[in-house]
Amino acid sequence: LRENSRRTLDRALRDPKFDEAIQSGRPLTQAQIDRMVESYRRNLLAARSETIARTEAGRMVNEGRRIGLLQALMQAQLDPANVAKTWRSMRDNRVRPTHKHGSGLDGQTVIGMDTPFVSPSGATLRYPHDPQAPFSETANCRCFVIYSLV
Repeated sequence: LRENSRRTLDRALRDPKFDEAIQSGRPLTQAQIDRMVESYRRNLLAARSETIARTEAGRMVNEGRRIGLLQALMQAQLDPANVAKTWRSMRDNRVRPTHKHGSGLDGQTVIGMDTPFVSPSGATLRYPHDPQAPFSETANCRCFVIYSLV
């Protein structure tokens, strides 16, 4: 910011109300820089909070579905090895490459509740948001699993 670098305009979490000051080419005052940095800090904190909330909520939903299904299988005296799991993504432009249809996890089917999906990254996931999987595969994930008996 002290150098009035246009690279700051590439920051997704910047506050665009300050763009004009940077684009003007005039040196920024320390007060302007302080306001910009504080605004960026707030935006970064909000984005991080949203990521954590979305990721943890997804973990709870997917783990709850898995546990519920296991309980139903036990109650019905059905073997969890006879369950097919199919990974589904949202199939939009926000899906990470390793979860995309055709080149990633989307559409992959495995047999058995304990059989993991294998990502193109090499990571194994029992379900979307698996807490045992790398954060790079689970953060902000919006995928889900379809279960069926085989």
